Amino acid sequence: MGTILSLTLIDQQYAEPGTEVAVVWGEHPGPGTEPDADLGFPRISATVQPAPFDQHARTLYRRNT
Repeated sequence: MGTILSLTLIDQQYAEPGTEVAVVWGEHPGPGTEPDADLGFPRISATVQPAPFDQHARTLYRRNT
């Protein structure tokens, strides 16, 4: 099985790196649709990781700003 790298927005309560989440893979149709509506999109298990993904980018880029 392969690995997928993706960015998504999550609630602050789930934002701790290492937290297991389920990501709905698809584009929400917009206003008027319930946030929890089952639109038939697949749910993918994921683990929250810090962004940027690379430790060097998180700690050394723009360190003097």
